[in-house]
Amino acid sequence: MPLALKIYAGIAYGCYQWFCIVAVLGFARRWLNRDSAARRYLTDAVFPYYIVHQTAIILIAHALINIFSSPLVALFTQISVWWHVIGVLVIIVLLVAVPTLLLATTA
Repeated sequence: MPLALKIYAGIAYGCYQWFCIVAVLGFARRWLNRDSAARRYLTDAVFPYYIVHQTAIILIAHALINIFSSPLVALFTQISVWWHVIGVLVIIVLLVAVPTLLLATTA
């Protein structure tokens, strides 16, 4: 299969997925937005699972951060250093270039 066809097929498939999501949301908005006894029951029934699920995600994330904290902190530090170096260089270039540009345009 040619590369261009693979690219177009991937784009078409991505669009198809988004259109399906929009169709499901439209269907839900049209047909499932009325209050009923089943909806009230399911809302009350799902809340405890939501609380347990949220708590489990926080605990797992906390454990993973504690386990992998050294490499993760080192990575964030390295990224932060490069962002600071690049940011300072951009500021220096702007401080050197902008005043001369402003003086040249106002004279």
